[in-house]
Amino acid sequence: GILFKRSAWLVVFGAIHLFGLWGGDILLIYGATGLLAVLFVRVGTVKLCIVAVVLLIIGTAWESLFSAGPVFDAELRAELKPMFWEPTEEGIKAEIARQNGPLVDRLANRIAEGRDFLLFSFLLGGMLPVTLGLMLGGMVLYRTGLLRGEWPLTKTVPLAIVLLGAAWSLDLMQVAALKAADYDFDVYSLNHWKAALDGFLGGFGYCCLVSAIVGASARQSALAAGGRMAFSNYIACTLIGTTLAVGHGFDL
Repeated sequence: GILFKRSAWLVVFGAIHLFGLWGGDILLIYGATGLLAVLFVRVGTVKLCIVAVVLLIIGTAWESLFSAGPVFDAELRAELKPMFWEPTEEGIKAEIARQNGPLVDRLANRIAEGRDFLLFSFLLGGMLPVTLGLMLGGMVLYRTGLLRGEWPLTKTVPLAIVLLGAAWSLDLMQVAALKAADYDFDVYSLNHWKAALDGFLGGFGYCCLVSAIVGASARQSALAAGGRMAFSNYIACTLIGTTLAVGHGFDL
C-alpha cells in the first residue's frame, strides 16, 4: 500500500515536473513503472531475479535497435542528427526562443515534448522494460541484503572493483570508438548497448561500494540523510537551473 501510494504521488509530481518545468524528467517514468513493480512484490526472489534479467535483456535489445534506426534510414538520420548530435545554428536559436518565449508558448512546447518523450522513449523506445527490470533487480538486492548493508566487505569490495572496472572499461571503449570515427553519429547510434551495459554494471558496482561504506562505518546518519534528500535535490536542480536559464528567470 505504501509503495503504491508513493508511486502514485511520484506520477503526480513527475507530470508537473515534465510538463511544467523541464523535459528531461525521470520522476514520471519511475512513478509509472513503480505502479507496475507493485504487482511483483509477492513473487519469489529467484523468479524475480529471472524476470529482471529477462526484462533488461529485452529492453536493452529494444532500445539498441531503436537507437540504431538512423543508421539504416537516411531520412531519419537527416532529421535526428541535428537534433541530438550536431545542432545547427538555426536549431540552437529556435531552441533558445522556445525556452525564453512567453509562458503559454513554453508550456505548450513542454506538453508536446513530454508527450513525445513518453510515447517514443518510454513506450515505444524500450525504456519501460529496462526501468521495470532495474526496479525488480533492486527488489532482489534488497531482499538478499545488499541494499540493507548486510553483505560482508569480503563480497562487496571485490564486486565493486570488478563491476566498476568493467563499467569504466566499457566507457573507455565507447570514447575510443567515437574518437576513431571522428565522433560520427552512426557510431554513437550503434553503441547504445555498451552504454546500457556499463550503466547496469556501474549501478550494481556503486551499490556494492555504498554498501561497503555503510558496513565499514559506524556513522551512517549522513549517508541516510543524503538518501532521503534525493527527491529534493532533483527538484532543486531544476528550479535553480531553469530560474537561471529560462524565460521566467534570468534568460541565460
